[in-house]
Amino acid sequence: MIPSARFVKIIWRRVSFDGLVTETVNDGLMSRDMSRWKIGQGKQTNSIRLEILVVDETYAGHYTCDCQYTGSVEPARAERILRVVSQAKVLPFQSSYTTTLTEGDRMVLRCQAAGIPKPVTYWTRTGGSSSIIRNYGISKPGETIEFTSVLAQDAGEYMCMAENRLGVDYWPVTVAVRHKPISKIYVTVPIAQNPCNVHLYCEVSANPATEATQISWSVGTPATPLLADSRIQLVYMNGGNTRFSVLNFNPILASDLNKKYTCNAYNSLGTVVTEYTLNESAIVTGESFAYLKCRGCNLRTNLFMPSQDCTRCRIYFASMKTPVAGANILYADIEIDPNATSVHCIRSFIPLLPSDVFQNTRSGPNFNLAESLLRERMRCGTFNPSDIKLDSQSGTFLISMFGKLFQFTDDNWPTPSAQPSECSLNILESDDTVIQPVVCPSNTNLVAYVTGNNVAVANALTSNFIHLTDVTDPKVSAGTPAFVIQEEFNRYVGLWWCPKLNLNGEYSLIYEKTDANGVGTVKLPNFDSWSEEVEEHAYPKPGKCNSILMLKQFILKLSMYALFLGSKNATSDLVLVTFSVDRQTSEITNVKSHNLPSPLFKMLPEYEYLVRCDWTSDGKYFWMILSNRLQTRMSLFLVSPRSFYESEWMPFIHLRDEEDMAYWVEVHDCLQFLDTSCETLRYIWMSRRTGYSHLYICHQIIPESSSSSAALQHAELVSDRPLTYGDWDVLSDHIFVDHERNLILFESLQEDSLYLNVYAVNYSKTELKIHRLTLPQVWFQLLGLKYQSDTGGDKLYFSILHYDESSGLCAIEASSPILLHGQMLFRLSVQDDGTPELKPIALLGSMYPVHDVLPKSLQVPTGPHMMSYTFQDVSDTVTYYGMLFTPPPTTKPPQGFPTLHFVYGGPGVQIVRGLCSKSLFLRAQIYCHYGYAVFLCDCRGSSNRGSKFAGYIKYNMGSVELPDHIMFLREVARQSGNIDLNRVAIYGSSYGGYLSLMAAAKHRYAYKAAVAICPVVSWRHYDTAYTERYLGLPNENDDVYRKADVLTYIDDFPDFIPYLMIAHGGKDENVHFAHTANLIQELNSRRKPYEFKFYPTSRHRIRDDDHLTASIIQFLDRALRN
Repeated sequence: MIPSARFVKIIWRRVSFDGLVTETVNDGLMSRDMSRWKIGQGKQTNSIRLEILVVDETYAGHYTCDCQYTGSVEPARAERILRVVSQAKVLPFQSSYTTTLTEGDRMVLRCQAAGIPKPVTYWTRTGGSSSIIRNYGISKPGETIEFTSVLAQDAGEYMCMAENRLGVDYWPVTVAVRHKPISKIYVTVPIAQNPCNVHLYCEVSANPATEATQISWSVGTPATPLLADSRIQLVYMNGGNTRFSVLNFNPILASDLNKKYTCNAYNSLGTVVTEYTLNESAIVTGESFAYLKCRGCNLRTNLFMPSQDCTRCRIYFASMKTPVAGANILYADIEIDPNATSVHCIRSFIPLLPSDVFQNTRSGPNFNLAESLLRERMRCGTFNPSDIKLDSQSGTFLISMFGKLFQFTDDNWPTPSAQPSECSLNILESDDTVIQPVVCPSNTNLVAYVTGNNVAVANALTSNFIHLTDVTDPKVSAGTPAFVIQEEFNRYVGLWWCPKLNLNGEYSLIYEKTDANGVGTVKLPNFDSWSEEVEEHAYPKPGKCNSILMLKQFILKLSMYALFLGSKNATSDLVLVTFSVDRQTSEITNVKSHNLPSPLFKMLPEYEYLVRCDWTSDGKYFWMILSNRLQTRMSLFLVSPRSFYESEWMPFIHLRDEEDMAYWVEVHDCLQFLDTSCETLRYIWMSRRTGYSHLYICHQIIPESSSSSAALQHAELVSDRPLTYGDWDVLSDHIFVDHERNLILFESLQEDSLYLNVYAVNYSKTELKIHRLTLPQVWFQLLGLKYQSDTGGDKLYFSILHYDESSGLCAIEASSPILLHGQMLFRLSVQDDGTPELKPIALLGSMYPVHDVLPKSLQVPTGPHMMSYTFQDVSDTVTYYGMLFTPPPTTKPPQGFPTLHFVYGGPGVQIVRGLCSKSLFLRAQIYCHYGYAVFLCDCRGSSNRGSKFAGYIKYNMGSVELPDHIMFLREVARQSGNIDLNRVAIYGSSYGGYLSLMAAAKHRYAYKAAVAICPVVSWRHYDTAYTERYLGLPNENDDVYRKADVLTYIDDFPDFIPYLMIAHGGKDENVHFAHTANLIQELNSRRKPYEFKFYPTSRHRIRDDDHLTASIIQFLDRALRN
């Protein structure tokens, strides 16, 4: 402030720091450049305020204020220094934009930046065939990249980064290179099915991209063009600039092999011709058991036929000896010498039937709706035999395949003299597709099965058959369990033979009759038909009616006689059918039936589901396990065959209840009756009463026979003794009882949560002593592999395939995360001190590295790395397990790999195990080949870790799973350094798709993209048994259902692209397409972006897996790399 009496004027000036620029800012109250400076009256008299309108680096310098006084020679001066700093910014007009060149052109990419301090500029490559900049490496410092001759491989996205201490600026430049086609051909490993399908892939990369008409196949010399027909399909797939032409042999024949196949591709810049010779050795490289298995064997169980003196054994398995031979039963004969010190090594197996015997009977791959849906429930392949049974006494086989029943007998055992071709194949006649055949235990020539909606019985001696039911209502079925029983309780069979003849020399069979008239119907359009036909499915939803089940009993008389049982939820009827067979004409006559006096679920109204049932081994009783609707209680009952006669009614015998009000009761398959008499019975049972699944031996007194009209009698409990104990689970899949040695063989996770082992316990002793039977060092020694107990390389995952108690022969399978399944034959013996042990007899299949059978055209992934993380809170300590696959370490970016997080996260599943999963390895290899790490893990809610670990999701679905997964993901990124947490996508199918949607809405900070395949969107519209088990009834838990509903969080879905990809099958009868349709409608109404892939003819498993995988990779490239 200057005294007004002496003041003349005030002048502002700026002098740059280098002194080269001096400028006057004002004339009094007038700015000389009003776009830069603003001059105004100060707050005090005789003061002038200078305001800089927009500060940048040009305003830095010394600012002086000169005040001229009246009479003074020199002005008074005040000085201020203004320093300006600015974040690094790329200058667009001095930098390159999207560039298109032709292969061979010179290319220069420029990037100029400004900022104070002066920024450092460097280039990286973020898209294309590699993360490496050719000739430069991972990154290139400086403002330019120069290629004197650009190549096709240089196409992609390059990122210029300008950085100073205030921040970083990014400038992407997309480079497109026009080039003639580049192609390669590779063959896929055959799928484990019969007939064998082989795909030849011609991968063509070109710019301009080749269209379908510009890629063609030819065969032979001279070349003959290949055209699509009923067996050979030509499939064209669009993968951006990379296109795929797939030559699909369905099935492959001998005439297709050892020929040269040529892929011709062209665009406007040129033509390329690629040749490939399809040798048989490219598909089958050996005759050993392991190669047969991994190249296409359907080995579900080993089938034994020991000789009477147990000195020899014939072992069978179903396989394709070569891709052109079709399915067959192969066998090997093994000498069993208890004193032998060496182990047989089975090098080859002998076909039991002529190689083309099944191919000649195949009428096509299509099944009727009932068989197609059954295979969906069983997760069964399209061409695999759905069932193989062997009667070890007669050597008679029964195979269900192509909707037909095949029967033949191995007459060459125990004296193998005739040629395999002498086995004659008998096709049992039927008027419709045959599913779920069941052989009569007391007469292997009698086979009951489901055909259409009815039950029939065939006599293999005459091939004659008769319908035992006459169901005409399309919503009623006989012999087929309801949808929820198959899908949620894994019971697929609805008919059971009595193992013994009754006093009248009759056979008995019980079948299940299901009435779905009271159940809501879902109609699925048939998208692959031009007609308006639809599929109708009875589908009960939470809080609604389930199917009505009826147990029916039939009695057949001949020398044959049968009893069929069915059951009903609301009302149930048990019908006894009797008939006789004329000895001369073999016709079945005199069919009669009888009903239960009252429906099953009217007599037992507190129950809803018939989850397990069968006969006791002596045929005295039919047992059944019933569950209430919420599955917090399951009960075991015995039913006397006399209960089917009104005049001889016998009340059901109630043996036991299993309850878990906190979580739910797990259904199991390990009920084994040891002995039954008129007064007592003993049986093996599994219970989770301690929080873990363990075996118990139960002894009960059966009440005296009574003609009371009461529905129930209660058995008296004598003892209920545990056979196993501890904080680990016994698995119920493979339980074998050896009555001669008083042993139970079982599988458990006693010593490791990831690696299964086989154990034995003596149920006759009161002292609890569990013996481990499987020892990894035995396998390592016999296979010549290195045993590394100090590094964890000593662990194998074991499973018992089959056990024959008469001989003690036992087939064990073993694998590790990187070793394919191998099989070995053992013989069980008991030492003098009572210790059981397994002695190796024969090596059936070696454990080859999984890399040996992966496609050679793709890079081999690194891993899997088995990861673990122990989480501790106030009340609990929990260890999680995960698995990480990565691309080769030499390709690792500085921040880690972009990562795909595979999730399932739902109950009843354990995805991280110590075994070899070839399908998982192959899927990981595909994504790793394209530069992505793959991570998967099991967290709370998954199975085989006890009821508390699994029950974590009770009433909390969608809320508690993802925080565990994200926490584990971050820990793995910290431990390994291989995961770029800024580039992680979540991917899941079914329940995993549901979690992917929840991640998109609630965890966008953790995942930069989400892929949801066939997802559940609203649990109110999923099935009853699954949903109510975990969430309860909707009318009692409305808030629980609301919190678990994806649509509750629809406003939180991201508003930017690309983030969300959804795919669904149009004929999905499990998670209906309506889930995705409603989600899309809500996203549309809120203008939320998404990408959608629709597969019209796929069910819950997307059949067009190649297209889906290519679409996902394209989506990930845009979401994580741009």
